[in-house]
Amino acid sequence: TRLSDEEIRFLPATPDQSEVVAPLIYDTDPKMFDHWFGGEYEVALRYLAAQFGRKENNFSFSHCTTAIVGDHLLGIESGYDRETQRKLIGQTIRNAAEILSPDEMEGLLEAMNYVLYLIPPIPKGAYYVLLLAATPEARGTGIGEKLLTNAFVRAKEKGYRMCQLDVSSDNR
Repeated sequence: TRLSDEEIRFLPATPDQSEVVAPLIYDTDPKMFDHWFGGEYEVALRYLAAQFGRKENNFSFSHCTTAIVGDHLLGIESGYDRETQRKLIGQTIRNAAEILSPDEMEGLLEAMNYVLYLIPPIPKGAYYVLLLAATPEARGTGIGEKLLTNAFVRAKEKGYRMCQLDVSSDNR
């Protein structure tokens, strides 16, 4: 059943949502996160939850909007511009070193050597939708479309000239 606009509240994410949001972040690109963490799903979730709960990094709650219906978080959208992405990468790596074991960190750094080849640069003046996901029970209800529309409206209000979203061809 499709959700109506009146049913959905778009709210800034909070750090206490980390455990709910981590699997959604993982679902945005399971192949990439499996590559980063050697297929260790629990390590990926621990990493993503910890990063999400911290204020300034590429996966932080501070760049995320949630879609709430009733008392349930049903989806997320997270993004920023090129300058913000560049500013946050150093803190993301520093956080990773605190979150992961030395062996996990070594694997992550090795895997990330290929990230620049996989992820196109964000155009200047664009809002980049890094993460867009719905919970399994909310898929097919239009929540993703509504989150994306909300991101477009917010981006326009903030003066961005365009929005960009990259999606793998096999992403459902």
